[in-house]
Amino acid sequence: MGSRGGSKLYLLPLGVAIIFPLTFIITFSVAISKNHVNFFFSYISDTGAIPQESLIFAQLLNIAGVLIGLSAYVRFKQVETFIKTEGKNSSKSSPNLGKFNKIGIIFGMICALGSSVVGIFNEKDQIFIHVVGAWMAFGGGSVYFIFQALISFQMVPLFGTKALAGFRMVLGCVCLSLFLISFMTGVMATNNWVETGNNKIMLKWLPENGGWAYRVTSVTTEWIMAALLDIYFITLIDDFRKIRYETPKFSFITTDNRRNGAGVHMDRIGSDDV
Repeated sequence: MGSRGGSKLYLLPLGVAIIFPLTFIITFSVAISKNHVNFFFSYISDTGAIPQESLIFAQLLNIAGVLIGLSAYVRFKQVETFIKTEGKNSSKSSPNLGKFNKIGIIFGMICALGSSVVGIFNEKDQIFIHVVGAWMAFGGGSVYFIFQALISFQMVPLFGTKALAGFRMVLGCVCLSLFLISFMTGVMATNNWVETGNNKIMLKWLPENGGWAYRVTSVTTEWIMAALLDIYFITLIDDFRKIRYETPKFSFITTDNRRNGAGVHMDRIGSDDV
């Protein structure tokens, strides 16, 4: 099989780390310029609820979702390879490492899909599905971080350090706590919403609409979660520099002997020559 430079795999988590803040900066700027939201204490989703910013929001979050999914898959294969090679020779390797890895990839994909759902189903038109997507992205992502931290402790010193593994665990636990706080205070803020003559739109929530303290808490914790998610993917960059992948081989599926021979030839020369 033809090999490719492993250092380029770091572009996957780096892409996530770039696209997330880029998405929020662009949509926030557009939403503010069009007076669709208030400058302070607006949810991330508020800034992507109305066209044209909603279109940008959906497109970029779809791309981010794909990169998150690919990053989770590469991480899964990295750990799988570690178990088959280094893990078997390590007395510190946990017998649960394989289980953690399988659980991790599930929650990693849930996070990836949730990011896409949040972008496609905006809160203004499809609030229930949007909230489910947020649960998947932030809740699933938080659980994913925790399992990756447990895995990271077992992969020291080949990949990372104990300090890095501990940092990932802190990120996961803090994210999970913030996720629960954000959700609960968001529900309480919505329950206390009071429509006023000055404001009848939740996207432009004001103190006189009620539930303001809950609103501020929920919005603030959501933005912090987004920042921590970004930081987590930054921590994967160095790990991804230490691995490489190999391209697959391709051959023709044929029915007669003459063409089958050609297919075998294709298999021999490998995909790098195709």
